[in-house]
Amino acid sequence: MKIEVTKRDLEAALAVAGVGVAGTGSDMTTHFVFRHQDGRTEVLTNNGRVGVSAPLICQSSLTDDTRSFTCEAKRLSSWMSAVENSVLGLEWTSDKKVLATSPKGSIRLNSLDPDLFPHWDDQFNSSEEGYQVPAKRLASALGHVKLFISDKDTRNPRLSVTEVKEYKGERLLEATDKSSLGVVKLACLQGEEKTSAFRIHGKDLGTVVGFLASAGEEEVEVRELDNRMFLIRKDGSVMNVGRPSHAFPDLTVGTEDDQFTWKFKTTDLKSSLQALKAGAAKEDVVVNFKSDRGQVAISMASASGSRNIYHLEPLEGSKFDPDKVTEAAFPEDGFNLPHPHLLRVLSQYKGGEITMGLNVKVNSDTGKAVGGFTRFQEDRDGDEYLVILVWML
Repeated sequence: MKIEVTKRDLEAALAVAGVGVAGTGSDMTTHFVFRHQDGRTEVLTNNGRVGVSAPLICQSSLTDDTRSFTCEAKRLSSWMSAVENSVLGLEWTSDKKVLATSPKGSIRLNSLDPDLFPHWDDQFNSSEEGYQVPAKRLASALGHVKLFISDKDTRNPRLSVTEVKEYKGERLLEATDKSSLGVVKLACLQGEEKTSAFRIHGKDLGTVVGFLASAGEEEVEVRELDNRMFLIRKDGSVMNVGRPSHAFPDLTVGTEDDQFTWKFKTTDLKSSLQALKAGAAKEDVVVNFKSDRGQVAISMASASGSRNIYHLEPLEGSKFDPDKVTEAAFPEDGFNLPHPHLLRVLSQYKGGEITMGLNVKVNSDTGKAVGGFTRFQEDRDGDEYLVILVWML
């Protein structure tokens, strides 16, 4: 089997299929598979968790019964970056190697038995037509919840997934690590009969987002099966990702108004947190927020043994009435939030101003605060983004 292809067309196919290549090893998960089937040639990858196929615009010559071959992804990509823009050749030889040819020369690459590749043709062919979602918006939503998903997949596998859950008639994409809850209400998932509830493992999110990002502004088709999900681009590229067996837990997502709010310039809050972290002990991640004579004192323990404090003036529109604060038993010493989670919120926040919703949980017997949470909300082109951070009192 021999393929003749322009460098540009080969680069385009490998860029899509490449998101499914494993980073280390020497087995099939680190190879590109070139296959000619049903009159077209495609490139396939599978890293052991996620599979990808991308169509390849090329001329294929089938001189024998060989319809597919593999070659090392890393070496082929390195070779591609070195050769000139021209027509290139990939040929599977009788000694079971791949000859990669450019006008100035050629190299030989190792190949594996393509029959060992775990194809998903039967499952895909048996799947029904799904629903359309904008790739960019789905990628943004998955990238958001990825920041707040648990990485303790052996200790609590239910928290190592993100899933679309039904809550009061709305479909919400959710993820949590117990300290935080990330939620996105995608407008395109509301009221669609074919939509069920896709579930993705946290370890697969980076690959899925990479595939969606390569689709740009176009819509992708989503097909959901009991054990996997297919994402299909307009050009025929397909990603298949397994559905984890452990379901995301049912959580209550509060929709009531925040009891109090502080509004800041996003850049001011971010720079204050970065400055405080610069002076904190390496292992210290606790940031304290406290009302201080009309300002907000933000502090962290210093590595030198003292305490570093920055003061911010809440912007107009903040809702923090001292009388009501007393009634709600707002903690005199303020509340603590994890520094890494705060920076994750700010790293992808789009607005110039950010509102911290403050909500106190009070013990009915003592009247004292026993907990609470801070809520960040943002609308992005009609999609509602939410993060809840639990207080550390």
